[in-house]
Amino acid sequence: MIIFDIGYNEGKFTEACFQQYSGCRVVGVEANVSLLYDMVKKENLIVLNRLASDKDGEKVDFFVELNQTGISTASKEFMENSRFKKGNKDIRIDSAQWINSGKVSTITLDTLIENYGDPDIVKIDVEGYEHQVIMGLSKKVGKICFECHEEERQKLDNIVEHLTSVGYTQFGFIGYYEEGAV
Repeated sequence: MIIFDIGYNEGKFTEACFQQYSGCRVVGVEANVSLLYDMVKKENLIVLNRLASDKDGEKVDFFVELNQTGISTASKEFMENSRFKKGNKDIRIDSAQWINSGKVSTITLDTLIENYGDPDIVKIDVEGYEHQVIMGLSKKVGKICFECHEEERQKLDNIVEHLTSVGYTQFGFIGYYEEGAV
């Protein structure tokens, strides 16, 4: 079994996969290099310090949030329109302090597939950059799980449209939003 962990972060999803699927191989992609310093090396784990995107080999500005370890993004739109900027009942307005940590090289899901094989599971959690990641996929592979923020309903619609165009026919949705559980 091959698993792509896009937005590897601290590797918690990967650890859960290792527990659930004995012998699986995981390819993690994490743009925030500071999260990789304490990474535990494993034989069946490859983690790339890249930014999954819709194009290969670009250099893209990458931003980290100073007060919340693990929250980072390449989406300027997310930084301007998310609950971290606008606030909500649980988060104060302008709660995030984004700093540019430099440029990160991009890689597409298609290139990851070419290099590591067809994944059985693709997890994508990249704080508002999910649409760009999924646009880098040109064929149906295994199951895809991704985060989508309530502030980005149009992006969700665009993602579902693209996934349908490459052959996906079944979708599930679960979430907790300000309005309640979905």
